[in-house]
Amino acid sequence: MSDLSGPQGVRMSASAPEDHVEAQVVKGFDLLTAPVALAQRSLQVAKTPSDFRPLLELILALTGGECVGLLFPGGAGKVFVWSGPDNGFRESLSDELLAEMGAAFPEKRTRVKTLSEPDAHVCVASPVGEAGACLLVAGLILRTKNASEVPRVLAIFQAALGYVLALYIRQRQLAEAEGFSHSAAWVEMSAAAVSAPYLDEASLKLAEDLRKHMQATHSAIVLLNRRDRPHLHAVAGIAHFDPRGRLADLLLACVKECFREKCILQWPSDANKSAGSGSASASPLLELGHQLRAGSIKVIPLSQPGESARSALLMAWAEGVKPSDAVERFLQSIAHPMGLLLDRLEKAEPRGLRRLWHHLWEKASRHRRRAMLCAVVAIILLLCMPVSMPIRVDCTLEPVERRVVSARYDGVLEEAVVRPGDTVAPGALLARLDEQQLNWHEAELRASRERAIRRRDLAMTDPEAPVADAQMAQLEVEGLDLELKLLAHQREHLEIRSPIAGSVLAGDLERAAGVPVKQGQVLFEIGPQHHMIAELWVPSRDVSLVQEGAPVRIRVVAFPGESWNSEVERIYPHSETSHASNVFKVSVPMESIEGIELRAGMDGKAVIDGPRAPLAWVLSRRLVQFVRSVVFW
Repeated sequence: MSDLSGPQGVRMSASAPEDHVEAQVVKGFDLLTAPVALAQRSLQVAKTPSDFRPLLELILALTGGECVGLLFPGGAGKVFVWSGPDNGFRESLSDELLAEMGAAFPEKRTRVKTLSEPDAHVCVASPVGEAGACLLVAGLILRTKNASEVPRVLAIFQAALGYVLALYIRQRQLAEAEGFSHSAAWVEMSAAAVSAPYLDEASLKLAEDLRKHMQATHSAIVLLNRRDRPHLHAVAGIAHFDPRGRLADLLLACVKECFREKCILQWPSDANKSAGSGSASASPLLELGHQLRAGSIKVIPLSQPGESARSALLMAWAEGVKPSDAVERFLQSIAHPMGLLLDRLEKAEPRGLRRLWHHLWEKASRHRRRAMLCAVVAIILLLCMPVSMPIRVDCTLEPVERRVVSARYDGVLEEAVVRPGDTVAPGALLARLDEQQLNWHEAELRASRERAIRRRDLAMTDPEAPVADAQMAQLEVEGLDLELKLLAHQREHLEIRSPIAGSVLAGDLERAAGVPVKQGQVLFEIGPQHHMIAELWVPSRDVSLVQEGAPVRIRVVAFPGESWNSEVERIYPHSETSHASNVFKVSVPMESIEGIELRAGMDGKAVIDGPRAPLAWVLSRRLVQFVRSVVFW
């Protein structure tokens, strides 16, 4: 491959002569009139790489080459034009040309390579661009045996590439202008939709504007409701639409399929064209196309690609009309912002009492409006009436006194005498620990004591033994004596007894015989069964409203037909944590009712009468407290 550069950045042979001619004819084309044909071809609108083919055919005829091609950056495409029939070498030549064109992209200069096989060919790859940027690469394969013809052909090829650049720039400018036009139309449509008071009206405006702008015959907008079911909000292009008819079912079926596939659905598609009549008749898009007498249908999910959409747009065009590539790009570009717009309009739509009042007031007569005003005044007076502020809290029944019985020493449980619910007297036997381990330990300690005594005696009788050995042995004997006394004390407390009279509240150890227990382990809870108090758990936000002596009404879940009236006895000063919130414990005494046996641990509900306040404040107090804590913190 030659490595010399000539004018216009084209590599040429060093021995090639320079010919200066006023006119030259190549393959029947006059070089003086050829620029006119090139300019006419460059004024055409190229939207895809294949649209460059007529211009490439003209360049191929001017240069007399075998192949001319264009390679677009970023995998945007490529196009090749060959002259004459296939001689069996097209694949190898196209591979050589693609390799040279790919190498010309980063180098940004023209590459010329002479190929000896097959025959004598010259492969040329020239970058085309502006302002130092490489927009695309043009390639040429020239078959020639005379090296003097190469410079002239390359000069013609370089001159023709200017028209290729002009066509590419014109394509880009037209695409930008069309994009600006679609953007301006979308801004106007979204502004008109935002000005609508309700979602249905905004959806109808948006559907109608899109139908006119896209020159379609029908359009529809579908949104998912709160139950994730598709709901048809707007249909444009149909004068009398039945929301319960077959057409509505077909629209919803197409949208459901679009939501399930999470991609754009279109009809007719390549799959429908290649499939048989049986599979095509089962498609809801096909039946919808017959119902609307449409030639093309698109269903676009209004979300990012691959994400779950909550709204969809359906567009239908007349027979013989196919949406252009620009229209498809516009629909894909507005899918996500349109979905966001519909979502915001749905959230901003008035609901509840506001919408109900507006609807009733517009349709009410004069007398009914007066009745509505009187009802409003009565509600206002009722809200101003002072009432006691109720404080509803949870409560738990507990005995007045609760004693915990635990194991004094480590050991093994031999027997549990009582069960929860049993009545016990002071000093009654509750459980007994096994003494076998104590016996083993005592025997071991006595054996160790005897050995220590012998070592002490030997150390004292041996005159050569150190005095420290006798002293250490004596200390070991004394330590073992203390351990034996501790074992004797443990033996005296193997029986666990009740400290007070009452009932066993907790400690079911009947099946725990032979289980080891640790020192300090809780074994039983004992308390008086017939004297109960209610422990109320008041949230920290309501504790300031509770005062000692305030009336309290208590209902126990186990006895829903009974209620206890009492008063607040004590408010504990420190809060506790319950269910991830701070609460204050309030104790309320409960009087026993004949025939009702209250048990510790029963839960219930209690209502504490707080200070008097207007009913409006009682109903809105929680909301006001929340707003104050969040906004004015």
